[in-house]
Amino acid sequence: MYLWYRRIYNAARDDSSLGMWAFFLFFTVNLGWCIWCAIAIPFSSERWSFTGFGSAMAAFKISGFNGTIYIIGAACWVLLSLWSFWCLKDAYVFYKSGGFKAAKQSQTQDMALRVFQQSMANKV
Repeated sequence: MYLWYRRIYNAARDDSSLGMWAFFLFFTVNLGWCIWCAIAIPFSSERWSFTGFGSAMAAFKISGFNGTIYIIGAACWVLLSLWSFWCLKDAYVFYKSGGFKAAKQSQTQDMALRVFQQSMANKV
């Protein structure tokens, strides 16, 4: 909440480049964590702590049911990784397009055009 949502909300509200970069930094860490959990290579005594594909292969050796549960968990981590990547890409496109500043300029130009059209219609 504080590292992702509030960062992007405040950055968009204040049109802050530094806030957007802080969001990108923290959300990239989140994306890396999701990918790490999806892979979950069992390398220590805590080999059952992540539900990734590495742990799933080890769980299949013990029980097919356990392996299936771990595969479902790994699939959820993969979906979360893909969704996080899409959100990061979408936020980057928003940032590069000028964000709210471009929307405000477009809205101001549309308002000026409407006022001009109305004033011209009144003169005719």
